[in-house]
Amino acid sequence: MMRKLLSLVVLVVITGLATPLLAGPSIFAGVSAPMGDLGDWWKIGYHGGAQYLYPVTPLGSVGIRGTYNRFSPSEVEGVAYDGHLNMLEVLAVGQISLVAGPRFIAGLGLTRYDGEFGPTEISAETDFTAVAGVGMSFVAFEVTALYHSVASEGNSSNYATLSAGLGF
Repeated sequence: MMRKLLSLVVLVVITGLATPLLAGPSIFAGVSAPMGDLGDWWKIGYHGGAQYLYPVTPLGSVGIRGTYNRFSPSEVEGVAYDGHLNMLEVLAVGQISLVAGPRFIAGLGLTRYDGEFGPTEISAETDFTAVAGVGMSFVAFEVTALYHSVASEGNSSNYATLSAGLGF
């Protein structure tokens, strides 16, 4: 009898630790890795943000996510440049969570970016953005990897983010 009770307690604790955060606010920070053409001009940067999720089904949530990204210029043909690229992203997101497992995230929204590359100023623009990725939560701690595609005139700027955060 004691063995069965102990097994039940262990199962409840393990399930509770891996239960995904389905609702409420959270904050996060991490690294941002530019890809493709964006990666030719900018180095790995950092980001931070917050999101709020509202449950709509037992395993699904919708919400809003805001993120600030900052990148520094890469060396181009051996020349180092001063400057930065700021990206402010606001997304409507949806999330499907598997019990005691990963969660799948997708979102659509807008990204506003500006900055400077050496003596050249990058004028502020706002473009459509789509994201998709996966995450995992352990109690209030969460880890998320997302792929971002910002559609600008004639091309797109892509980057990936890896975040760690806390849900409340």
